[in-house]
Amino acid sequence: MNTGFLTIFLPEDEYKKEKILTYMAESTFLLIISHTILLILQKSNLFSFNNSVLLFLSIMFPIIYTLIRYTISGIEYTYVFTKNDYQKTRKKIIFSSIKFTILFSVLWITLIDLPDSNSGWFNLAGMAIFIFLFFNLFNIISLKISFIKNQKIQ
Repeated sequence: MNTGFLTIFLPEDEYKKEKILTYMAESTFLLIISHTILLILQKSNLFSFNNSVLLFLSIMFPIIYTLIRYTISGIEYTYVFTKNDYQKTRKKIIFSSIKFTILFSVLWITLIDLPDSNSGWFNLAGMAIFIFLFFNLFNIISLKISFIKNQKIQ
């Protein structure tokens, strides 16, 4: 029985859980190596960096690395074997992307800032479009790779 705090964020599927934990471990290892190199470069005055940039990269690198590895692994959509399943799942992804974008926008307006000018609304709309495209792109890529892998298995 695994009782670590990460288990609430991980899927129930043991194979997916193992893969995600492997990707997280890989990202942590790469982060340690890159920080060691950056520290050596800074101590030898070959490279200078802003601490806030380093902090941002330290937070975002493991998240982005894990997301990209999981996306290209093709293990998300294990039930998509036929073209019909593919089309149905693709429509679900698009609707999920729309719902997520709307939810994000509403939460942004509610919790962060209600735009008070045209440029503020354009910024919010641009961010919402970017989030929609990002969310949709990663899910469609994962679906396509999963579909191709499932076709080979069948």
